[in-house]
Amino acid sequence: INANLNPPDVNGEIGGTYYMHTINGSGSQARVYNKANGTLAGQFSTNTALWNPLNLTSLGDPVVLYDEVAQRWILVEMRNTGNQILLAVSQINNPLGAWHRYAFTTSAFPDFPKLSIWNNAILMTDNENGLSAAPIYGINKVAVYAGTASTILRTTIPFVTGVGFQPLTPIDWDGTTAPTGDPMVIRMYDDIWSNSGGADHVELRTIAINFTTNTITPSAAINLNTAAFNSFFCNSFNCLAQPSSGLLLDNQAEYINFRSQYRNFGTHESVVCAFGVNVDGTTNGRSGIRWMELRKAGAGAWSIYQQGTYAPADGLSRFVASIAIDAFNNIALGYNVVSTTKRYSARVTGRLVSDALGTMTFDELEFAAGNHVLDSGRTGDYYSISIDPADGKTFWFTSQYAKPGITGWGTKIVAFKLEPDCIAPIQAGAFTTSTTTVCKNQNSVVYTVPTVSGATSYTWTYSGIGATITGTTNSVSINYSLTATSGTLSVVANNACGSSTTPRTLPITVNEIPIAPAISTNKTIICSGLGTVLTAAGCTGTVIWSNGATGSSITVTPLANTNYNAVCSNTPCPTSSVSSNISITVILQNLTIDSATPAPYQAKDYITTSGNIAISGNKTYKAGKSIVLSSTPSNTIGTNIGAVFEAKIEGCSY
Repeated sequence: INANLNPPDVNGEIGGTYYMHTINGSGSQARVYNKANGTLAGQFSTNTALWNPLNLTSLGDPVVLYDEVAQRWILVEMRNTGNQILLAVSQINNPLGAWHRYAFTTSAFPDFPKLSIWNNAILMTDNENGLSAAPIYGINKVAVYAGTASTILRTTIPFVTGVGFQPLTPIDWDGTTAPTGDPMVIRMYDDIWSNSGGADHVELRTIAINFTTNTITPSAAINLNTAAFNSFFCNSFNCLAQPSSGLLLDNQAEYINFRSQYRNFGTHESVVCAFGVNVDGTTNGRSGIRWMELRKAGAGAWSIYQQGTYAPADGLSRFVASIAIDAFNNIALGYNVVSTTKRYSARVTGRLVSDALGTMTFDELEFAAGNHVLDSGRTGDYYSISIDPADGKTFWFTSQYAKPGITGWGTKIVAFKLEPDCIAPIQAGAFTTSTTTVCKNQNSVVYTVPTVSGATSYTWTYSGIGATITGTTNSVSINYSLTATSGTLSVVANNACGSSTTPRTLPITVNEIPIAPAISTNKTIICSGLGTVLTAAGCTGTVIWSNGATGSSITVTPLANTNYNAVCSNTPCPTSSVSSNISITVILQNLTIDSATPAPYQAKDYITTSGNIAISGNKTYKAGKSIVLSSTPSNTIGTNIGAVFEAKIEGCSY
């Protein structure tokens, strides 16, 4: 965006669907981009789109923020006359839609307004000339989101001596896990300013706000001593040299640069901040960036977890920083660079949570290369780096750089993630082809997991014995031997950076090959209507009997003489061979015999004859009521010499 104004006060914020970009320009100018593809969705002048319904106009210094929980946009800027601040809140998540509008009166002209969103309030700070204290304003978040009447609450924190420009920086909440305490502000203190403030430190204060009683109260200062630093560059705003020009640039030192950001990680809370420091210690010296992460765990106190000065030894000044921490504890830093040989440009760097504390480890990315000399010493008073709420890790940064044109500057937007140069594959997904139960001596069993992004090979292992794995891709074949045992199949994905930290596992049960069971019974002869128990032994699976019953022991009650056998089934193994037979003889209620009738000759009630009977040897007939062996001309009874015929009247005894 180009506009004929200095400084441009470049600002921007990423939302759920859009990126909103603002600069100074006849009030303020805004462009809205589609996040998905970077195309322009729309643009507007805030005077026309926002403040015209109030019959007001703005002077600029725009700041825009996005509330990722409420999915609302908030914009603030100065009114062009009088002591008023103009605030707008979008009614939906599209900044090209409808807005609620407010004009709040301040105690003096509200230069350099800065906003932060908290879970229960909106906080604003500014630079009101002629005062002896730094103002803080609390805005009723519930009211302005609803578009209802709202008051603005004001309190102050005394200035420190020895420095003129000392605005506070409100701390802005990112993420969806709510903060545990009140909204906060932060400022820095350099011990060269005076003898009354102590050592170099940053100062935190919480701001208690009650919109029922309309009270706003700052806490006592929480001073956190830092490693020594020097924020003095020269006796004016413009201190940094650029190529081929005697015009020096404003390095925006002596205050915490916008944004200072808060995030609640659950295990701890973090605040990140950054400001310019003189790394040479000389007048008009080289500028570096002091950055730090503050942490608080549970009910503990805030402390400096890590800090560092980013100033590579390349002769360049780095200044006007913006810092943010993503949802994975990685930190990004955006800023400008300049020197007598390097034109005013914009860069980013960063660090991973696993890097050594106090270091920025990523190679700088120069996304906006200057190709001109700035025509004004006023650089952008502030920039903003924000994080995509969709993934919690894509940083979006906008900045100013030197570019031929009316004012000699232009703006650019960059989106990036901080990831290791080399990333090991993630855990493989759940098995898509698998067999959890196999048989000994079963071959060519296929196992497959989904392809893992970035993987070049896969390592498969089995905790049991007797399994031969063939293949190194996401799909393998396994042969199970006669000695194979049950176990767990595991797979990790590999590349040059390492392997998945967590394997994908599958428990495997290896079944024995079934053999024919050995069957037995407690009775081979039974009385009609009674039963006998059949038992099978030696089956490692399920016994299936010839009558269709299953189980290692069954009771049968046949109505006639019957043969029984069984097989052993152990899925997925083949069924065993058939066992030997067991013959069960049934003593019937009544028995009619002839010469072909086999022993025993017994009935529960009656025995009669039918046809010829030859009695030889010893024969015994038993019946409960009567035994009638009748001889007729057609049905004869023959005996041999010495044959013994015995008839007993007794019931079935089996």
